[in-house]
Amino acid sequence: MNEREGCDEYRYDLIPEKPLKEVARAYGIGAKKHSDVDRGERSWEFGVLCDKLERHWKKFRYTGVKHDEEGQHHLAAVIIRAMQLLELEGV
Repeated sequence: MNEREGCDEYRYDLIPEKPLKEVARAYGIGAKKHSDVDRGERSWEFGVLCDKLERHWKKFRYTGVKHDEEGQHHLAAVIIRAMQLLELEGV
């Protein structure tokens, strides 16, 4: 049994609603932008995910631009990539 299984410390009620909605919106934008082929194995490689995460972080951090050309918030894209990395790690 995994040490995290059966844990009653999961507090979904503490996840802020507005940022969560922005992440869900970013997933929707990505689903329209990328075909199923684009979401294949290559897009889930560790290095590819890290590159995408870093690119969005740098655009937010160093340019002051909050949204990409499709309207996706760069921080929401960072969160998505971090979640994908967690998935890849088996968390």
